[in-house]
Amino acid sequence: MQVTHEKMPATMKQQDDHAPGRVLARWISGVHGRALWVVTGAVGATVMILLYTAANLGINTDTADMIDETLPFRQAVKDYDRAFPQFIDTLLVVIDGATPDLAEDAATALAGALRRDAATFKSVYHPGGDPFFARNGLLYLDVDALDDL
Repeated sequence: MQVTHEKMPATMKQQDDHAPGRVLARWISGVHGRALWVVTGAVGATVMILLYTAANLGINTDTADMIDETLPFRQAVKDYDRAFPQFIDTLLVVIDGATPDLAEDAATALAGALRRDAATFKSVYHPGGDPFFARNGLLYLDVDALDDL
C-alpha cells in the first residue's frame, strides 16, 4: 500500500522530508538488498579482528613491572639477585601433616618426585632429607634433648 504525502499526518511528512532519515532509509534498503554480502563481510571482519587481537593483545600481570626500576629498593633487589642467584625463581613448599612423621614422609615423597622431573626442576633441596642428617642428626641435639628421647 502506497501512502502519499497528502494522506500522511503532518508529523510523518516532517520525518519523511528530513535528510538524515532519507539517507538512513536508503542505507537500510541497500543492506537489505545485499544481506548475504553484508553478513559475509561482517563475519570476515570479525575473524580478522579476532586474529589480530589474539596475536597482538597481551597482559603483563607482574606487579614489579608497574614500579620504576630506578627506585632505590628496586636497585637493591637487583643487587641481591646478582649476589644470590640461587634464590631467583625459587619455589618453597611447606608441608603440614597430622603427625611430624607423616609430614616428613610426604616431604620425602614430594622431593623424590620433583627430582625425577629434572626438565622442570634444576635442583631440589629437602631440609633434613639429606642422608647425612639421617645418620648423624642426633649429633646436633643438646644433651637434654637426647635425654628426653
